[in-house]
Amino acid sequence: MARVADAILAAAPDVRIIATSREPLRVPGEQTYPLLPLPIPGREDDLDALSRSTAVRLFVDRAQLHKPAFSLDDQDAAQMAELVARLEGIPLALELAAARARSLSVADINARLKDRFKLLTGGGRVLLERQQTLRALVDWSYGLLSEPERIALDRLSIFAGSFDLPAAETICGFGRLAPEGLCGAEPSRRSLRGRGAPLRCDRQIASKERNGPTAARRASVASRAGDAATSVG
Repeated sequence: MARVADAILAAAPDVRIIATSREPLRVPGEQTYPLLPLPIPGREDDLDALSRSTAVRLFVDRAQLHKPAFSLDDQDAAQMAELVARLEGIPLALELAAARARSLSVADINARLKDRFKLLTGGGRVLLERQQTLRALVDWSYGLLSEPERIALDRLSIFAGSFDLPAAETICGFGRLAPEGLCGAEPSRRSLRGRGAPLRCDRQIASKERNGPTAARRASVASRAGDAATSVG
C-alpha cells in the first residue's frame, strides 16, 4: 500500500488519499489520525452527562433502530455507564450490544456480558463477516498479526491494564521495543495503551494462547511478569 500511495502521489501531487491502516504508511506528506475507542463516561456520571457521551449516544441511536421506544432515564444511568465502560468504547461492541435492547434491558445486557463473545453477535447480514460478531472481529485482527506479534500479544495479555515501555520489554523478552510499534502512545503519558495494551476482548483471546503453550513457556512468562512487576513497583 505504501509503494502504491507513493507512486500515485509522485505522478499526481494534487491527489489526496484517505487510507486506514494498522500502522503508518510512512510516505512523504503523510498525516496520521489515530482512531481510538470512543471516550468512556464516568461510572458516577448523571443522566445529563451520559447524554453528552458519544459512546452512549451511539448505543441509544442503534438501540432505537431495534426498539423505537428505547430511552434512558435516571434509573438506567448507572447501568448505562457500566455497560459502556465494560465495552471499552468499542463502536462495534456497542452496536452489537444495542441490538440486544430489542428484548433485554440495559441491566440484562450487563448481566450477560461475562460471555461477551456469545452475547455480541447478530450484526447485519450484508456486512463483512468480521463486522457481524465481536469474536469474528478479534479473530480477523489477530489473524493479521505476524507470529512474533502474536507472541508479544499473548505475553502482554498478562497485564490487566496499561503498562510502561520497560515493563513491556521485560514481559516480551525481545529486548528493546519501539514504542510506535506497540501503540499510538501519547508522549505526555507514561503508560502505553492501545495496540500495545490489549483491550479486554483482545486479552480474552490472547490469554487462551491458542497454540497450546508448554509448561516451560508459561513458567517463562510468569517469571518475566514478576520481573516486570518489580520494575514498575
